[in-house]
Amino acid sequence: MGHHFVLIHGGMHGAWSWFKLVDRLQKAGHKVTPIDLAGAGQHPADPNTITTFEEYNKPANNWFASLPEGEKVVLVAHSMGGLTTLQLMESFSSKICLTIFVAAVITASDLSLFDNSLLWKLMYTDCAVARYQVSHFTDGAQNPPTSIYFPTPSLKEVFYSDCDSEDIALCSILVRPFPCRVLKRPITYSKEKYGQVPSVYIRYSKDTTLPPRAQEHIVKNYGPFKEIIEIDGGHFNHWPKVDDFTKLVTDLAEKYIKGEGSLST
Repeated sequence: MGHHFVLIHGGMHGAWSWFKLVDRLQKAGHKVTPIDLAGAGQHPADPNTITTFEEYNKPANNWFASLPEGEKVVLVAHSMGGLTTLQLMESFSSKICLTIFVAAVITASDLSLFDNSLLWKLMYTDCAVARYQVSHFTDGAQNPPTSIYFPTPSLKEVFYSDCDSEDIALCSILVRPFPCRVLKRPITYSKEKYGQVPSVYIRYSKDTTLPPRAQEHIVKNYGPFKEIIEIDGGHFNHWPKVDDFTKLVTDLAEKYIKGEGSLST
Protein backbone atom coordinates (compact mmCIF):
# COMPACT_ATOMS: atom_id res chain seq x y z
CA MET A 1 0.00 0.00 0.00
CA GLY A 2 1.24 3.48 -0.87
CA HIS A 3 0.41 6.84 0.64
CA HIS A 4 -0.44 10.21 -0.89
CA PHE A 5 2.09 12.85 0.16
CA VAL A 6 1.31 16.55 -0.27
CA LEU A 7 4.37 18.80 -0.07
CA ILE A 8 4.34 22.45 1.07
CA HIS A 9 7.47 24.47 0.28
CA GLY A 10 9.15 27.21 2.28
CA GLY A 11 9.58 30.92 1.60
CA MET A 12 11.21 31.94 -1.71
CA HIS A 13 10.96 28.34 -2.92
CA GLY A 14 8.30 26.40 -4.78
CA ALA A 15 7.06 22.92 -5.61
CA TRP A 16 10.34 22.48 -7.50
CA SER A 17 12.28 22.41 -4.21
CA TRP A 18 10.85 18.94 -3.51
CA PHE A 19 12.08 17.43 -6.79
CA LYS A 20 14.38 14.87 -5.16
CA LEU A 21 11.77 13.71 -2.66
CA VAL A 22 9.09 13.55 -5.37
CA ASP A 23 11.33 11.27 -7.42
CA ARG A 24 12.11 8.92 -4.53
CA LEU A 25 8.54 8.71 -3.25
CA GLN A 26 7.13 8.00 -6.69
CA LYS A 27 9.71 5.28 -7.29
CA ALA A 28 8.63 3.74 -3.98
CA GLY A 29 5.00 3.54 -5.19
CA HIS A 30 3.54 6.60 -3.49
CA LYS A 31 1.44 9.37 -4.96
CA VAL A 32 2.97 12.83 -4.55
CA THR A 33 1.51 16.32 -4.97
CA PRO A 34 3.91 19.27 -4.52
CA ILE A 35 2.04 22.60 -4.50
CA ASP A 36 3.17 26.05 -5.61
CA LEU A 37 1.78 28.69 -3.27
CA ALA A 38 0.82 32.06 -4.76
CA GLY A 39 3.75 33.97 -6.20
CA ALA A 40 6.07 30.98 -5.77
CA GLY A 41 7.56 28.52 -8.23
CA GLN A 42 5.53 28.60 -11.45
CA HIS A 43 2.55 30.43 -9.95
CA PRO A 44 2.01 33.60 -12.02
CA ALA A 45 1.26 36.07 -9.20
CA ASP A 46 3.73 38.84 -8.38
CA PRO A 47 4.88 38.25 -4.77
CA ASN A 48 4.84 42.02 -4.20
CA THR A 49 1.06 42.12 -4.67
CA ILE A 50 0.25 39.44 -2.06
CA THR A 51 -0.79 40.80 1.34
CA THR A 52 -2.70 38.03 3.14
CA PHE A 53 -2.39 34.33 3.87
CA GLU A 54 -5.75 33.87 2.15
CA GLU A 55 -4.11 34.98 -1.11
CA TYR A 56 -0.82 33.20 -0.51
CA ASN A 57 -2.41 29.90 0.52
CA LYS A 58 -5.16 29.91 -2.12
CA PRO A 59 -3.57 27.28 -4.41
CA ALA A 60 -3.26 24.85 -1.49
CA ASN A 61 -6.75 25.66 -0.20
CA ASN A 62 -8.22 25.08 -3.65
CA TRP A 63 -6.41 21.77 -3.99
CA PHE A 64 -7.63 20.50 -0.62
CA ALA A 65 -11.17 21.71 -1.30
CA SER A 66 -11.18 19.60 -4.47
CA LEU A 67 -9.94 16.46 -2.69
CA PRO A 68 -12.89 14.08 -2.39
CA GLU A 69 -14.27 13.42 1.07
CA GLY A 70 -12.88 10.23 2.50
CA GLU A 71 -9.46 10.68 0.91
CA LYS A 72 -6.63 11.52 3.30
CA VAL A 73 -3.07 12.64 2.71
CA VAL A 74 0.25 12.96 4.49
CA LEU A 75 1.20 16.63 4.62
CA VAL A 76 4.91 17.53 4.64
CA ALA A 77 5.78 21.17 5.35
CA HIS A 78 9.17 22.86 5.26
CA SER A 79 10.28 26.18 6.75
CA MET A 80 7.74 29.03 6.22
CA GLY A 81 5.42 26.39 4.80
CA GLY A 82 4.64 25.60 8.42
CA LEU A 83 2.47 28.72 8.65
CA THR A 84 0.46 27.69 5.58
CA THR A 85 0.12 24.22 7.05
CA LEU A 86 -1.41 25.53 10.28
CA GLN A 87 -4.29 26.90 8.22
CA LEU A 88 -4.58 23.73 6.14
CA MET A 89 -4.75 21.56 9.26
CA GLU A 90 -7.44 23.80 10.71
CA SER A 91 -9.55 23.98 7.55
CA PHE A 92 -9.07 20.43 6.25
CA SER A 93 -8.33 18.33 9.33
CA SER A 94 -10.60 15.56 8.07
CA LYS A 95 -8.44 15.19 4.94
CA ILE A 96 -5.02 14.98 6.63
CA CYS A 97 -3.94 11.83 8.44
CA LEU A 98 -0.44 13.00 9.40
CA THR A 99 1.57 16.22 9.21
CA ILE A 100 5.36 16.17 9.14
CA PHE A 101 6.88 19.56 9.95
CA VAL A 102 10.46 19.89 8.66
CA ALA A 103 12.39 22.75 10.34
CA ALA A 104 9.08 24.57 10.01
CA VAL A 105 7.90 27.91 11.34
CA ILE A 106 4.89 27.73 13.65
CA THR A 107 3.50 30.62 15.67
CA ALA A 108 0.78 30.85 18.31
CA SER A 109 -2.86 30.85 17.25
CA ASP A 110 -4.21 34.37 16.67
CA LEU A 111 -0.71 35.86 16.83
CA SER A 112 1.12 36.87 13.67
CA LEU A 113 4.78 36.01 13.31
CA PHE A 114 5.62 39.74 13.35
CA ASP A 115 3.75 40.11 16.67
CA ASN A 116 5.30 37.02 18.24
CA SER A 117 8.21 39.05 19.61
CA LEU A 118 10.02 36.21 21.37
CA LEU A 119 9.96 33.84 18.40
CA TRP A 120 10.86 36.68 16.05
CA LYS A 121 13.88 37.51 18.21
CA LEU A 122 14.97 33.87 18.28
CA MET A 123 14.65 33.68 14.50
CA TYR A 124 16.34 36.94 13.56
CA THR A 125 19.06 37.69 16.12
CA ASP A 126 22.65 37.08 15.04
CA CYS A 127 21.94 34.78 12.09
CA ALA A 128 22.54 34.59 8.36
CA VAL A 129 18.93 35.52 7.54
CA ALA A 130 19.25 38.83 9.39
CA ARG A 131 22.64 39.62 7.86
CA TYR A 132 21.72 39.14 4.23
CA GLN A 133 17.98 39.84 3.91
CA VAL A 134 17.08 42.49 1.32
CA SER A 135 13.65 44.09 1.01
CA HIS A 136 11.61 45.29 -1.96
CA PHE A 137 9.50 48.43 -1.45
CA THR A 138 7.11 48.26 -4.38
CA ASP A 139 4.63 50.58 -2.60
CA GLY A 140 7.33 53.18 -1.98
CA ALA A 141 10.10 53.57 0.59
CA GLN A 142 7.73 55.28 3.02
CA ASN A 143 5.62 52.09 3.26
CA PRO A 144 6.47 48.64 4.70
CA PRO A 145 8.39 46.24 2.44
CA THR A 146 6.34 44.17 0.01
CA SER A 147 8.73 41.24 -0.34
CA ILE A 148 12.13 39.98 0.78
CA TYR A 149 14.92 38.06 -0.89
CA PHE A 150 18.57 37.10 -0.45
CA PRO A 151 21.38 37.95 -2.90
CA THR A 152 22.76 34.97 -4.81
CA PRO A 153 26.21 34.98 -3.11
CA SER A 154 24.53 34.57 0.29
CA LEU A 155 22.28 31.63 -0.60
CA LYS A 156 24.66 28.90 0.50
CA GLU A 157 25.13 30.44 3.95
CA VAL A 158 21.46 31.35 4.37
CA PHE A 159 19.78 28.18 3.07
CA TYR A 160 22.03 25.54 1.57
CA SER A 161 24.92 24.83 3.92
CA ASP A 162 24.71 21.08 3.19
CA CYS A 163 24.18 21.33 -0.58
CA ASP A 164 26.59 20.96 -3.48
CA SER A 165 27.33 23.66 -6.03
CA GLU A 166 25.00 22.19 -8.69
CA ASP A 167 22.01 22.31 -6.37
CA ILE A 168 22.85 25.86 -5.33
CA ALA A 169 23.17 26.91 -8.97
CA LEU A 170 19.69 25.50 -9.65
CA CYS A 171 18.23 27.32 -6.66
CA SER A 172 19.80 30.63 -7.60
CA ILE A 173 17.83 30.50 -10.85
CA LEU A 174 14.50 29.37 -9.37
CA VAL A 175 14.07 31.19 -6.04
CA ARG A 176 11.67 34.13 -5.99
CA PRO A 177 11.04 36.92 -3.45
CA PHE A 178 8.78 36.05 -0.52
CA PRO A 179 5.63 38.17 0.09
CA CYS A 180 6.58 39.27 3.60
CA ARG A 181 3.38 41.24 4.30
CA VAL A 182 1.57 37.95 4.96
CA LEU A 183 3.65 37.61 8.14
CA LYS A 184 1.66 40.45 9.68
CA ARG A 185 -1.50 38.33 9.51
CA PRO A 186 -2.38 35.92 12.31
CA ILE A 187 -3.57 32.38 11.67
CA THR A 188 -6.23 30.90 13.93
CA TYR A 189 -6.12 27.21 14.77
CA SER A 190 -7.76 25.09 17.44
CA LYS A 191 -7.42 21.86 19.38
CA GLU A 192 -10.72 20.73 17.88
CA LYS A 193 -9.37 20.77 14.32
CA TYR A 194 -5.63 21.43 14.02
CA GLY A 195 -5.10 19.50 17.26
CA GLN A 196 -6.81 16.41 15.91
CA VAL A 197 -4.22 15.85 13.17
CA PRO A 198 -1.25 13.75 14.38
CA SER A 199 1.97 15.62 13.73
CA VAL A 200 5.72 15.10 13.95
CA TYR A 201 8.42 17.77 14.05
CA ILE A 202 11.85 17.23 12.45
CA ARG A 203 14.53 19.56 13.82
CA TYR A 204 17.79 20.41 12.05
CA SER A 205 20.54 20.99 14.60
CA LYS A 206 22.85 22.98 12.27
CA ASP A 207 20.16 25.10 10.63
CA THR A 208 21.33 28.59 9.58
CA THR A 209 17.87 29.63 8.30
CA LEU A 210 15.61 28.76 11.24
CA PRO A 211 18.11 28.66 14.13
CA PRO A 212 17.96 25.66 16.47
CA ARG A 213 16.99 27.97 19.35
CA ALA A 214 13.87 29.01 17.41
CA GLN A 215 13.02 25.39 16.58
CA GLU A 216 13.40 24.52 20.26
CA HIS A 217 10.91 27.25 21.18
CA ILE A 218 8.48 26.00 18.52
CA VAL A 219 8.51 22.37 19.64
CA LYS A 220 8.08 23.36 23.29
CA ASN A 221 5.19 25.73 22.74
CA TYR A 222 3.23 24.97 19.58
CA GLY A 223 2.55 21.24 19.60
CA PRO A 224 1.35 18.76 20.47
CA PHE A 225 3.71 16.55 18.46
CA LYS A 226 3.62 12.78 18.50
CA GLU A 227 7.37 12.76 18.08
CA ILE A 228 10.28 15.20 17.79
CA ILE A 229 13.21 14.02 15.67
CA GLU A 230 16.58 15.80 15.58
CA ILE A 231 18.84 15.52 12.55
CA ASP A 232 22.44 16.71 12.42
CA GLY A 233 22.19 18.95 9.38
CA GLY A 234 21.28 22.29 7.84
CA HIS A 235 18.01 23.70 6.53
CA PHE A 236 18.00 21.66 3.31
CA ASN A 237 19.64 18.51 4.68
CA HIS A 238 16.86 16.51 2.97
CA TRP A 239 18.57 17.24 -0.39
CA PRO A 240 21.97 15.61 0.12
CA LYS A 241 20.37 13.02 2.42
CA VAL A 242 17.27 12.47 0.30
CA ASP A 243 17.34 8.68 0.54
CA ASP A 244 17.52 8.81 4.34
CA PHE A 245 14.81 11.48 4.39
CA THR A 246 12.53 9.46 2.11
CA LYS A 247 12.86 6.47 4.41
CA LEU A 248 12.15 8.67 7.42
CA VAL A 249 8.91 10.17 6.09
CA THR A 250 7.64 6.85 4.76
CA ASP A 251 8.48 5.13 8.05
CA LEU A 252 6.60 7.87 9.93
CA ALA A 253 3.59 7.40 7.68
CA GLU A 254 3.59 3.68 8.36
CA LYS A 255 4.03 4.27 12.08
CA TYR A 256 1.23 6.75 12.62
CA ILE A 257 -1.32 5.89 9.94
CA LYS A 258 -3.57 2.89 10.40
CA GLY A 259 -5.28 2.30 7.09
CA GLU A 260 -5.89 6.01 6.44
CA GLY A 261 -4.27 7.94 3.63
CA SER A 262 -3.40 4.73 1.81
CA LEU A 263 -3.63 4.04 -1.88
CA SER A 264 -4.29 0.72 -3.47
CA THR A 265 -1.33 -0.36 -5.53
